[in-house]
This record gives sequence, C-alpha cells and structure tokens, in this order.
Amino acid sequence: MRTQNEFEEIVQAIRRGGIDALVVSGDQGEEVVILQGAEHPYRALVESFKDGAATLDSSGVILYLNERFAEILGCSSVDLIGTSLLEHLPWRGREDLQLLIREHVQGEVVLQTDASPERTIRFTLGPAKGLLGQNFCLIATELTDMAKVTDALKTSEQSLRELSARLLRLQDEERRQIARDLHDSTGQSLAVQAILLSTLLKREAPLAQDVREVLAECAAINERMIQEVRTVSFLLHPPLLDELGLGSAVRRYVEGFASRSGIAVSVDVAPDFPRLTPDAEIALFRVVQESLTNVHRYSGSSKAYVRLKRNDGEIVLEIGDYGKGIRHEPTSPSGKKASLGVGIQGMVERVRQLSGRLEIKSQQNQGTVITAIVPIREGQSAST
Repeated sequence: MRTQNEFEEIVQAIRRGGIDALVVSGDQGEEVVILQGAEHPYRALVESFKDGAATLDSSGVILYLNERFAEILGCSSVDLIGTSLLEHLPWRGREDLQLLIREHVQGEVVLQTDASPERTIRFTLGPAKGLLGQNFCLIATELTDMAKVTDALKTSEQSLRELSARLLRLQDEERRQIARDLHDSTGQSLAVQAILLSTLLKREAPLAQDVREVLAECAAINERMIQEVRTVSFLLHPPLLDELGLGSAVRRYVEGFASRSGIAVSVDVAPDFPRLTPDAEIALFRVVQESLTNVHRYSGSSKAYVRLKRNDGEIVLEIGDYGKGIRHEPTSPSGKKASLGVGIQGMVERVRQLSGRLEIKSQQNQGTVITAIVPIREGQSAST
C-alpha cells in the first residue's frame, strides 16, 4: 500500500507533466492508463530521435516508446504500450535481448523472422528511476545498413590485399625475367664483345697508336658495362636466392651494398639457417633491400647491421642503423618528397602475406631498427 505522501507526490508529478501514464490494478489485472493532456517534458525531443527510445518497467513491460522504436519492431505504438517487449521480437534475437536486459549491458542483436531478412540492432540500456518503481530506458539503433557497408568494406579490403599480393608476385616475376635476360642475353653479348676486343689488341699485326688506344678504351668501357649488368641483374633477382637460399643471398648482397655505398654493414646469419619457401625467401630479401636502401638514402649512418636467425618456430630478420631516425617524411637531395612510406608499406604487405608482422622502432638521432617476424609453418622450411 502506498502512503498518503506517496500519493501526493504522484499527483504533483502528474500536474508537472512528469508522468503521462499509470499502471492501474483492476478486476482484469494491471492496465496502462495514458493521461490525457499530460505531456512528458522531453516527449518532443524523444520523438525527434532517429533512434528508437522506450521506457520499460523491471519486468520488461513497455511504459513509453517513440514512433521510431515502434517502427524498428514493425508494430504500432498503441499495440506495444503495456505489453512485454520480448513478446514482439522475432524468433531470432529474443534470447539475445533478454540476456542483455538481464545483464543490463548494451550489445548488438540480430533480428530475423522466417519471412524477412536479418537486421542488426544495437540496444543500449540505462536506469530510469521514477515514482512508480525501478524502470529502465532502452535505446534501439538500426545498424543494418552500417553492417552492410562494413561487410562491403571488408570485402573491398580483402580484394585490395589480394590485388596487392598479385601485383607483388608479378613484380618479382618480372624482375626475375629481366635479370635472366640481362644475364643470358646482354651479359653474353658483352662477354663476346670483350673477347673480340681482346683479340684485336693481341694481334701481332701492327696497329696505329691512336687505334690501339681507342680499342683499349672500348675494352675498359665494355668491362665496366659487364660489371654493371651483373650488378643490376643481381639486384633485380640474385641467382643465389634460388640456388643456395636466403642466407647466402643476404651475405652476398650486403657485401655489394657496402662496397657501393661505403656503409660498413655487419651480417649475422646462423650457419644452419634453413631454406624457406620461395615466397618467404624473396619477401625477406626485399625487406633487406628496401631497409638498406633507406639507410643509405635517409639515415646518414656510417654503420648498419643485418641479423637473420630462426627462433622458436619463427624467422626473425633485423636491420638496424645508427643514424637520424624516422621523424618526418624524408626528402631527396633535389628537395622532392621521397618514397620511404611507399617502401615501408610494401615491406608491411610482403610480411603480412606470410602471416608475419613488421615492427619499426626509431628514435631521433639514435637510429632505426626494422624487424620482420615470420612464422615457420609445418613443412615450410627444409634443412640447408
């Protein structure tokens, strides 16, 4: 039984517009009575919501709802007020919402009937203490379109990743083909030309001094071209990568890099480093290439190191320097923006395709360390 003071408080609340409905016990049970002329102070605001809003009592009976909430449930607001919310939910989603109400937490519920497609609704609960007992508010947000957009974005992202992987594979295959053509065609032609020039210089027949000097210069130029073709061919695709594996290719590449750049690079590769799959070896080799190229272009460091090891079922590749560190987007000597970011993204994508991760640690004037960690799958590696 309510006290006289409680009844007086209810009457005052009705007069202030704080109550626009009452639950009345009668001969036919409890009924919800809507008070004519009583306007909830926030009714106009709630009715303008794009989200559904409802007030429920502790047993889940709807005391108030806006039109959007009724629209989300696909029912009339007149039919919903005074009834249990769960009675109006389709077979799929009823138990999920019941759990949310019981645990008093927010979450997403998928609603679906036999004749309608599924819809995703986010329900947010909050307390609504009033004179008639412990009630709670329920906000319903339609996420169906957002979920479709999210799924479409995921599909597009997956398609882009697959396209990126295909482009990287095609790029590697093209580099391999160009390297082979340079070695087998251009390199062999230059080698034949070197033999012919050497034969002319060694002929017993007398040659004018100026002719001999020109032939000697041509032979020297031809030798430099042979070395350049070999270098370019190796940079495009080192044959050691296919023949002896990643460890040998990295050692050979670092030797050439140190000679060309003047940067002292130490190499630490375990003697028993295993062979990996062709995709893994070429991807990690490209990480070494790109990282050392960045060291040469941007770091200003005179020293660097490359470490390659197998550790607890993982391949760990680490390239570090002692230079400026990564702070701003670098510029080339001509002042144009450099492509360091693109190179890093390429490394990230290559490692990601191997289910690995790329970590970059850099401090101003203390150098940069790039670490690629790639798991070794069953049957991926073989003994050296």
